[in-house]
Amino acid sequence: MAVALYDSDLLATADSQSLSLTEALQSLPSARIAQDQPASVPEFMIYTPQSNGTQTVALGGVEGTAGDYKLYLFDTITVTANTPLVLADTISPGQTKRYPVASVGARPVAVLVRPNGNGDVALVLKDANGAVVISSDYGRGGSPEAAFVSPGTSVAYTAEVTTRGDAAVSYTIVVIAIRDNISMSNE
Repeated sequence: MAVALYDSDLLATADSQSLSLTEALQSLPSARIAQDQPASVPEFMIYTPQSNGTQTVALGGVEGTAGDYKLYLFDTITVTANTPLVLADTISPGQTKRYPVASVGARPVAVLVRPNGNGDVALVLKDANGAVVISSDYGRGGSPEAAFVSPGTSVAYTAEVTTRGDAAVSYTIVVIAIRDNISMSNE
């Protein structure tokens, strides 16, 4: 499965240029694409629009594959059943903030940290034994950091946020713990 995001309303573009949706998709470069997981493993994409407007998400099989899918979209404001924590916080230099994260069975877990302004943060996701599972530090001020895991079983994690500068950073953290049933195979 590939997921592509376009910084435009592709239906309107197709209509205005008398193109089919497929032709419109092929004529425009995507702003972001995710196609790095093996078959039956969820794709995950973080995208922060640089301006207001309509974005289009396109899903498609890779190399002729097909199957069922679920698409989840999350913002950095709304608490839902799948996003149990959406929190604005501030961290000082030298400080580490910790947030508990638990998978619901084998379902995916993701953590997004979006700094305000040009603040620079790093994100580490650790298992119950304190071992690093995944980390994210793109090294640019203002860049969101994200961690995604598909655990295979129920796992308790801790998300740790630190600063990468000598100033306090305000940020929003979003914890995504998918609660509904997801088939991880092509049944």
